[in-house]
Amino acid sequence: MALIDEVKQVCDRLASVGWRDLLLQQGLDITATNLQQELTKELPAINRQIVGFEDFAFEGKRGIEAGNPSRSLLFHALASPNVVSANLGAYPTLAELEIIENFVYGVQPPSLQDLQVLAPRQPLAIAVFASEYRPASETVHRQHADLCFSRTGVARVGTAKALYNDKLRGFLPAVEGDLKETFRVLPARYSAYIAVQRTGNQDAFGPLRFQDEDDTRLFWVPLHKLFNGTECIRGFDLQVALNAHHVNQKLRRIHLALKNTGWDEPDISNPPFIFTEGIAEFTTASEFGTGLLVPVVHPNLIEAATYQGKLLTFKVPPNSPTLSSSLAIPADKTTGARHAPEYVHVRHKILPNGQQENLNDQKDVEAVVKAGGYDAQHYLDFTGDGSIEAICPELAVAIPRNVPAYSLVTAPDFFPSCDQRELLEWTDRMDRAIST
Repeated sequence: MALIDEVKQVCDRLASVGWRDLLLQQGLDITATNLQQELTKELPAINRQIVGFEDFAFEGKRGIEAGNPSRSLLFHALASPNVVSANLGAYPTLAELEIIENFVYGVQPPSLQDLQVLAPRQPLAIAVFASEYRPASETVHRQHADLCFSRTGVARVGTAKALYNDKLRGFLPAVEGDLKETFRVLPARYSAYIAVQRTGNQDAFGPLRFQDEDDTRLFWVPLHKLFNGTECIRGFDLQVALNAHHVNQKLRRIHLALKNTGWDEPDISNPPFIFTEGIAEFTTASEFGTGLLVPVVHPNLIEAATYQGKLLTFKVPPNSPTLSSSLAIPADKTTGARHAPEYVHVRHKILPNGQQENLNDQKDVEAVVKAGGYDAQHYLDFTGDGSIEAICPELAVAIPRNVPAYSLVTAPDFFPSCDQRELLEWTDRMDRAIST
């Protein structure tokens, strides 16, 4: 099916639930007979006073601006979490947003030569980015709403399946009405782009929280999104796939760092010391579109580890550094790098008869941990990190360089209503205040 036909299906569904009336106020009719002509015509009187359109890019003047999501009024209207109204009876799904996004890049598909003109004498690469359309206040430049990119994606583990809220254009972390502090898994969305390396630019793509010498460092910058079919790059029928690889090797790293813990090779190269399954997978649910990495749901965030049919324990070294009542593993003294978890839970002692003793009940648990010499229960979680790689055979010869994204599948966000950027800026201000 042609992209414009997919776009028409999206517009037809949304037109009857308030979106036609909303966009007619901007001079855009999403039920027009010649929809492509309507979407690409210049709109003479865009009203940025309508709720949600205040931060639509001032340069934007069409429903769809080829190659530029932030200047595409239709994409902004559907993707911005600020565009909400009591008169809208439904909101787009992730899959529908992907269709509109692909149409932005495919309405006038460039050739490879066209893309090379955008990066003269610079080698191109197929690079993977995590992306999200954000209001102006959450972008790098803060000038208007924009599609924001990161070479690192962050997904979060949980004990309940992912829940997408169409109105908020995002996933919810909590289970409504649940009093057991259940956490939903939070996915991350990845896409492949033809990209080029450029030195940092604080007023354009960033990076966020620009640092000294970033203007001399190279960063991958997306030029054009890759997606399946003949409408992505002129002269090619592309098939784009994303492959994910994640690993959790926390227990293995603990034993490599501490040594003489009762376990060594080849055991520490086996699960659960190291494992790659059960961390995160790309969803095949049609309503989510492509490229959505979803952590695997587990009954618990933390579980007692077992190995060879028995509880997995390790010998707590005597006179080890501690952090409160946890075992601490120092960073590398030369580089400051951490080759193992910073601290290890050691407060559940396993007795010779297999019974567990909770050292939290001891009067001086920190002294017991410091003394060591006992078998502690190992615990594991289902976090991990790894890479997201794009495979596109049709471009492998023309663009041989392939740059995966870094993927973090990490702990739940215990303060989801707190904006991370605001917290970082607050700590920066506090540091400056203290230093003066």
